[in-house]
Amino acid sequence: PHLKSAAGTEVLLSILPTQEEYGKVRAYVDDGKDVSKLAPAERFLAIVGEIPRLTPRLSCVLELLRFDETLDHVLEQADSV
Repeated sequence: PHLKSAAGTEVLLSILPTQEEYGKVRAYVDDGKDVSKLAPAERFLAIVGEIPRLTPRLSCVLELLRFDETLDHVLEQADSV
């Protein structure tokens, strides 16, 4: 998935770790254990969990990507009135 499409951004939003998931990985890292020894999925959790305000940021990107589609829909609705 990538941020160049709404679908890719939706996928990223859907796979972000919950606070509980991130907390478990964070506890592992805080214990001084090596992140490189984690499985790829857990390394992903450890990395993306460190990004401040990631969910709201990705939600904004998603809205920007959908803007033209939403605008077209609103204009069609306005034309029918």
